[in-house]
Amino acid sequence: MKPRSLYGIAKNATQSVLRAFCAEYAVEFVWTRFFYLYGPREPRNRLVPSIIIPLLQDSPAPTSNGDAIRDFLHVDDAAAAVWAAAESNLTGPVNIASGRGIKVREIVAMIGRLLGREKLIRWGALPDDPFVQPVVASIAKLTDNTGWKPQRDLESGLASTISWWRVQMSRGVFIGTL
Repeated sequence: MKPRSLYGIAKNATQSVLRAFCAEYAVEFVWTRFFYLYGPREPRNRLVPSIIIPLLQDSPAPTSNGDAIRDFLHVDDAAAAVWAAAESNLTGPVNIASGRGIKVREIVAMIGRLLGREKLIRWGALPDDPFVQPVVASIAKLTDNTGWKPQRDLESGLASTISWWRVQMSRGVFIGTL
């Protein structure tokens, strides 16, 4: 798939330059490609914290209709995947993801349910993602070559993320900007 955003184009260009550099000096490299990560220390304007924070404040949480399908992975699993790739003989691009697609709506609803504040979710208050095609990674290269698999299911990952935000907010600490 060709990148559609300037960010995606820049990442692709960086990989091309690195590939050329490594080829010139006969060096191998592994290029880890992260998909939709979530967890502690995530900027407040990203999906998961943008729902958790207002719900913890007992405020409405605006969101889109949530029809986009994305591949979410907890940061702890992402760190383990990077470690597995680094310790292996893998080279070239390697996807760091769960390998499973889920509707954004299901994630938002799960956060609402975990907090007991489903009624505060404002479906359709934000525009839907213009790139509505599903984004789900194949993780076969990583799993086949390293045996790595995600250890956290989505619900436990979201629950631990909610707990982390609850602690941060009780301390008056806010990470990033919203």
